[in-house]
Amino acid sequence: MKILVLFSMLAATSAHALIFDLGTYGVSAGVRRNLVQSDFGDEEAGLSLDIGFIKKYYLHDDLLFRTGFKFSQRYFEIADKDFDYVYVDLPLLLEYSIDKKWSTFFGFLIALNLNDSTEASPEPDANTTLTQLVGGAKYSINHRLDIEGYVELGMSEVADSIDDMNTFGVNLVYWFL
Repeated sequence: MKILVLFSMLAATSAHALIFDLGTYGVSAGVRRNLVQSDFGDEEAGLSLDIGFIKKYYLHDDLLFRTGFKFSQRYFEIADKDFDYVYVDLPLLLEYSIDKKWSTFFGFLIALNLNDSTEASPEPDANTTLTQLVGGAKYSINHRLDIEGYVELGMSEVADSIDDMNTFGVNLVYWFL
């Protein structure tokens, strides 16, 4: 029930920010490295892709709020078995501009499981949502193009006997002004 209430609040906040506020829209694409811990041992990190639609609006001169929807693949290997999960990420991030080129951001995201496939038998029951803390830094190449690096720290179990998933990645962001 708590997750349903949290997800409803997150979805409503993201939808409001995306639809009703005049702000800056952008698209994001990048690669991520997913690290998991499991009861089975022999975990290997997987390289995955993500792509999304993001929006930011200013709360103050140097402080802004970012949200959006991002489709993210989370691939990893456990005991020579491939796990390939696809999620829709709903981030709620605060970003602070250090200067005109550099900024830092932090917040959390809820990831909703759209699809899971694995070679493992029996197939572990994947959780429908993941909760992760997010932190990172962004460099503005110009007024339309940014590159950002981030870390996501897992706060929930991915599937039965598969503990928190931690991720680090790099995105290229193009802003429509």
